[in-house]
Amino acid sequence: MLSSSLNTEESSQNSRMYFFEAKLTEIKPKIDQNPDVMTRKIIVKDHQHVYFAEDIKQIRGSTGYTGKISTLSPFYDEDDQILRVGGR
Repeated sequence: MLSSSLNTEESSQNSRMYFFEAKLTEIKPKIDQNPDVMTRKIIVKDHQHVYFAEDIKQIRGSTGYTGKISTLSPFYDEDDQILRVGGR
């Protein structure tokens, strides 16, 4: 019984590692980025595309954006494919 749960946990961990390795190949490698930075960008990108999908569509579209984060001056970074907000 115990070995069965360990195998399931190992399998789950291996599938997560495979997912992140596959995602790392999607990002254009940059000389100044280490794997930790690239991994963080993947996680941010995936979460943003889940929780801010509609906002990203509006921001990338030609119409004006008036959504819930409009006061933060959001823009879509095409290079990293993530949503960013303006400064001060």
